[in-house]
Amino acid sequence: MGFIGIRPCAAGLLTDRRVNRDALPDDDRMKDAQCDRFYDQLTKLQEDLPQGPQSWTTFAVRFALADPRIASTAVGIDNPERLRGAVEAVDHGPLDGAIVRKVHQICTSFRDRFDVTAKTAGVPVY
Repeated sequence: MGFIGIRPCAAGLLTDRRVNRDALPDDDRMKDAQCDRFYDQLTKLQEDLPQGPQSWTTFAVRFALADPRIASTAVGIDNPERLRGAVEAVDHGPLDGAIVRKVHQICTSFRDRFDVTAKTAGVPVY
């Protein structure tokens, strides 16, 4: 049995066009204050990862592929460019285990900070 990973790009946050919040139009939903903690978490990831990814979208898909419990990952694709990016991510394979552990460590610290207790299929929701 395996699990289906959904929204590896965090509902659009980890897409290359939205990772820079300051460059977003004022009416973008990611500018809303409810996304502050997610951008704080992203900033921490950017600071603490030894080498930032060339593409956050590819990074997110490769992160989802790194969990052996995930049998399939549903990625929102609405144009050919995004499809090519998803295929490229799969071609690169899952992220290195050390990077995955570092991401989990950073995200867990945010779970504790914001008292997030939700879990989906045993996998922490950050």
